[in-house]
This record gives sequence, C-alpha cells and structure tokens, in this order.
Amino acid sequence: MARSGPEYVDGDIVELDAETLAAMRGAVAQVDATQYNVPYGADRKVAAACRKRHVGRQAAQQILRDALAWYGGLQRHHGRDDSEGYRRFYFEHGTDVLSAMALNEREAIKLAERVYKGIGG
Repeated sequence: MARSGPEYVDGDIVELDAETLAAMRGAVAQVDATQYNVPYGADRKVAAACRKRHVGRQAAQQILRDALAWYGGLQRHHGRDDSEGYRRFYFEHGTDVLSAMALNEREAIKLAERVYKGIGG
C-alpha cells in the first residue's frame, strides 16, 4: 500500500511515510512562521497586505486548531486512539488533520465551523 498521501491511508497520518509527513509538517511550519512571503521589490502597501493575510491565516488556524483539539479530546473520551480519530476526522470532513493545519484563512474558518457543528458524538 502506498503511504505517500492522506488519501492512501484514509486520513490516518500515523500511517504516512516519513518523507510525506516531513513535507506536510513543512507546510504547517510556514503557517506558524513569524516571517511571511513578500514579492521581491514590493512596495509598502503590498508588504502590508501580505502581512495582514499571514496574520489573518494564523488567527484562523488558531481557531481551527482549538476545534481540532476539542475533536481529538472527544475522540479519546469515546475510547478511540489517535489513529481511529484521524480516520474518523478524514471521513467526516474530507481532509486530514495535518493538511487542515495548513489551510488558508477562509478554509480554516469554514472547517472550524463544521467541526464545532459536528461535535457531539
């Protein structure tokens, strides 16, 4: 079985190969970084817009990550291990947890709303 993407392991990131995990964690690290990309030669307005977008993405990700933590806690409360929780999340929400942690601002907020609406069992 290929372990080179979440779709091959039903969202169970525990089953991914080390190279894939490293790439996915790198995408998450870009979201969490204090530095952000500004096009070479951009003026102050463009740089400010890039900063605003980066900070907005980080804020949205914090909301989503709180929802993910709540979801994970609920899974454990129901006696499910991380592997089963990851799979359940993937099938319920159409994305894996690690990819979710790299979503843009709009997508992160939408997913957080869906996670909170779906919490209950």
